Amino acid sequence: MILFRSASVSHSGMVRSVNQDTAFESMVLCAVADGMGGAAAGDVASRIAIETLVKDFSTGSPTVEALQRGIETANSAVYLASLNDISYAGMGTTLTAMAPVAGPEGDRVAIAHVGDSRCYLFANGQLRQLTNDHSVASELVRHGELTPAAAARHPQRHMLTRALGVDPNVDVEILLLPLAAGDRLLLCSDGLSNEVTAERISAILGIEPDPTLAANALVSEANEHGARDNVTVLLVDVLVGDEGAETRDLDALAPIATDVPLVEDVNDLTGSVPAFGAMAAGGALATTIVDAVGNDANSQVPTPAGAEREAKHRAAVAAATASGSAVEASIRRPRLITLRTLAFLLLVVGLAYGGYRFVGWFATTQYFVSTDGTHLTILQGQPGGTLWVSPVLVETTSTTTKQILQSRLRDIQSGVPEPSLKAAHSFIANLKEEYQAAINPGASLPTTTTTYAWVPQTFATTTVPTSTISTVATTTTIPTTIATTVPTTTVPTTVPVG
Repeated sequence: MILFRSASVSHSGMVRSVNQDTAFESMVLCAVADGMGGAAAGDVASRIAIETLVKDFSTGSPTVEALQRGIETANSAVYLASLNDISYAGMGTTLTAMAPVAGPEGDRVAIAHVGDSRCYLFANGQLRQLTNDHSVASELVRHGELTPAAAARHPQRHMLTRALGVDPNVDVEILLLPLAAGDRLLLCSDGLSNEVTAERISAILGIEPDPTLAANALVSEANEHGARDNVTVLLVDVLVGDEGAETRDLDALAPIATDVPLVEDVNDLTGSVPAFGAMAAGGALATTIVDAVGNDANSQVPTPAGAEREAKHRAAVAAATASGSAVEASIRRPRLITLRTLAFLLLVVGLAYGGYRFVGWFATTQYFVSTDGTHLTILQGQPGGTLWVSPVLVETTSTTTKQILQSRLRDIQSGVPEPSLKAAHSFIANLKEEYQAAINPGASLPTTTTTYAWVPQTFATTTVPTSTISTVATTTTIPTTIATTVPTTTVPTTVPVG
C-alpha cells in the first residue's frame, strides 16, 4: 500500500486576470488541469475535466483501466460542452493525474498525462521529468529534428498536439512506476515550468520538507519571474512506498531534468488548441501503457496502435511546421459576440446608468446652511459635494454672520444639513432668536393673556299688582290613576273699587 500526503497551490499569475487552472487532491487521486489560454472558457474546460474524472474514478476500484476510462469520460464531457454552448466552442484543457494502483508486480503509481502540464519525480536529491510535453516543439525534439535550445524559441512551442475536449477521442499517455518512502511527485501546469528552472525547482524541493510551504515557495518563485501564465503546483510526499522500490534504477525511470533557456516573450500563446486535432481524430487511438522500470524489451516497442499514433503525430508536426497559416486556420475560433455577451454588456450599462442616477438623486436629497463669508446661505446637495455632483446655491439670506453667535459659525462654515428648504429657514430663524436672547438676557419672552368677560343675562318678568289678585291658583299634578279632576278657584270677574 502506498500512503502519501499532499498540498496544492494555484495562482492566476502576474499577467492574467482569470485562473484557468484546476487542481484536485485526495488520498486516492491527484490531478492538475490547465485550461487553454488561447481558447474560450479554459477555466470551464479544466473544471469539467477534473470533476468528471474524480466522479468516474471513484465509482470503481483504483486501477489503470479506471484511470484511463475516467480521462476518456472527461474528454467526452468537455467535448460535448463545447458543442452544446457556442460560448464554449474551441475550449480544451491539459490533464496530468496520479493514482496509486495495485498490480501483479506490487503497488505502483499510475501517471496519466495529456498536454503540456508536467509530472516530476524528486528522489535522492535529483529532479526527473516523468512526462513528455505534447506540443509541436517537444515532438520535434523527440524526433531529433530540433535541439532543446531551438525548441525553447520555436514559434509553435506552446501549440499542443494533444488535449482534452478538442476531439471525440483522446490519446492518453500512462506511466507505471514504483515509489519509495521519501519520494516527491510534483504535478504542475506549464506556468511553473516556463518560469522556474529545473535547477531552482530541485533546490526548493530539497530545502523545504513541508509540502504546503514548498508549494507556496514554488508559486512565489514563478511570480517573481513574471508569471505570464497561471501557476498551479501540487506536491505529493510519499510516506509509505513499495518495498521493492529501493532497488529501482532511477536513470531507467526517467532522465534528470535539464534546463533550457527561458524565453521572455509576453506574446506566448500558452496552451493553444491543437492545430491538427482533426488529423489525430481519424480513428480511436489506443492508450500506450509503459512500465517505467520493466526491462522487458517488448515493453519498449510501440504497439501497432502506438506506431500508428506516432506516424500521425509526425505527419501532423510536419504539416504544422510547413504552414503557419494552416495552423492558425485549423483553430476553431469562438464567436466574439454572443447573446450572453450582449446580456452582460446590457447589464453593465444598466448598472452604470443606475449608479449615475442614484448618485445624482442622493446628492440633491437634502439642503444645508452655510455662509459666503458675510451672509448665511442655503444650498441644495451634500456639504462638500458627492463625486461629480457639486452643491447648488439656492438662496443668500439677509441674515449676516454678525447676527448669530460666533460659537455657531464654525459648524455653519462646514455646512449644517437640513432635510428641506423650510427646515433650513427655521434653523436660521432659531439662530437669530438665540443671538437676540444672548445679547438681551433680561428680555422676557412675549406672553399671551386670555381675558374672560362675564355678561349678565336679563330675564323678562311680569309684575301683577297685589291689589288686583285675591287668590293665586295652584296647580298640582296628580297621577291619572288617582284623580282625573283638578279643582279650580274662581276669580271674581268684578273687582270692587275703593
